[in-house]
Amino acid sequence: MISLLNMKIGIRLAFIVLLALAPVRSIAQGDGPRAYLPVPGETNFITMHGISTSGNQSYNSGTVVRGGDIDVSVGVLQYARAFDIWGKQGGVLAVLPVGKVEGNIDLPMQSRSGDSSGLGDIQLGFAYSILGAPYLTQDDYAQFDPGFVFSIVGKLLASTGEYDSDHTINLGTNRNAVQILFPTAWYFT
Repeated sequence: MISLLNMKIGIRLAFIVLLALAPVRSIAQGDGPRAYLPVPGETNFITMHGISTSGNQSYNSGTVVRGGDIDVSVGVLQYARAFDIWGKQGGVLAVLPVGKVEGNIDLPMQSRSGDSSGLGDIQLGFAYSILGAPYLTQDDYAQFDPGFVFSIVGKLLASTGEYDSDHTINLGTNRNAVQILFPTAWYFT
């Protein structure tokens, strides 16, 4: 019992050290702070949400543009299902974005503007809780105190979105990508 407690404390301290050593300035974007919360097992989700941003990033993950002034208005339809994988919480997800992106990009020798609307790139993925989120029935979930949760998420971003090579700004990326994420949360109760 004490060695398990020491391991949990060690993992938490390692996480805090990694955060402390992270660069002060970074370019990043993500799925949001509650995208991978533990949920009761065998739960199906169909969610719709909107994204409205103005800044230097497009809708698609990893598309951050220095010198960009981009407005994004996207509706996102998402399906997710949680289930048991070896006693831990696992799940699958599918995401379909629809909307519009427009803006200006300042390049070294010129400035370009454009817009794009329609379907974005479809995302298919899986999630698995490595630490802290066991598979729970709905009754067990009501009593569960998650504490520290560390998961892995893998996503395939398929190049199905609206793309025109003549446009400076596109809703789709015109390339397939694989994204590996390690969502980490520490719940204080």
